[in-house]
Amino acid sequence: MRKEIDLLSDVCHRSIIDLKAAYEDSNYLIMIMEQCNGGELYDYVMDRVKKIKNGKTGKKEYKVCVVNEATAAAIVRKVVDAVAYLHEHNIVHRDLKLENILF
Repeated sequence: MRKEIDLLSDVCHRSIIDLKAAYEDSNYLIMIMEQCNGGELYDYVMDRVKKIKNGKTGKKEYKVCVVNEATAAAIVRKVVDAVAYLHEHNIVHRDLKLENILF
């Protein structure tokens, strides 16, 4: 956790969460971070997937509701921009997944 605190203290990018402060006592390590009210990208994607029942087989299938191209492009651009910034600073994320991308 201390390594993460050090890394987050050194980065400053509009698409990377801002670490406001960190405190530690004998029992706890507390990180005060920028508030992200929009939820995870995973939930955003899953909210656009609908389960439907196939009439012939009775199995549940998934119908994907399309996100418009402009929205998808904006999200991907911000993620790629943030990852490029990290790589320029010799930082590798190592856990990129939809659940770790916040709005």
